[in-house]
Amino acid sequence: MSATNSKTPTPAPLAGRHGSAVLWFTVQRRNFGHWDVCGDAGRMFAIRGEPGDVVIRDERKGSLGIRPGFPTVEAAMAWVVGKLMTESPNAERSATAGANGAENTNKG
Repeated sequence: MSATNSKTPTPAPLAGRHGSAVLWFTVQRRNFGHWDVCGDAGRMFAIRGEPGDVVIRDERKGSLGIRPGFPTVEAAMAWVVGKLMTESPNAERSATAGANGAENTNKG
């Protein structure tokens, strides 16, 4: 079977707190204190600074802008991951139903 004929199922999108669908994201370190969080639509967050003075630049559509005041890159990354991995049960059921043709009854 060739790769062009393969029908790999597309994962259902997860809705974030701002209603945007995030299928995946990656974290890229450019250099010390300079990290980018990118997804299927390009860069979503830029984390910049040094210990004690780290800011997040939210570059998503309808974004929150700049969020200052994180003591470490790790704390800033935890905030970003919390935004991206927040799931809406209704959006998840809706996306799964659309992908599978039936409503997802998994309560877990």
